[in-house]
Amino acid sequence: MEALQPVQNIPFMRATIRRRFPKVSSPTVDALLAVLLQQLLQSTNQSESSQATSMNLQMAMDRRSKFVEALSNVMKRIDDTQESIVQNMK
Repeated sequence: MEALQPVQNIPFMRATIRRRFPKVSSPTVDALLAVLLQQLLQSTNQSESSQATSMNLQMAMDRRSKFVEALSNVMKRIDDTQESIVQNMK
């Protein structure tokens, strides 16, 4: 539930852990809180990494598209030139 919040509220998280596990000592609550925060951080890093990968892939696809278009234009010009040569020879 806390992971869905835009900003983590550490006192709220600590209180939630204490309510969920009432017999756990304070150092254990802090340890559980640290693990929870570490998991949230890893999940955020994976999301950011996924976005960066997606952006890099999109940029590569754009470069490929521009290259294919340029190659197509060159091939068309070569074909037009060949046709002109053949017409001039006739």
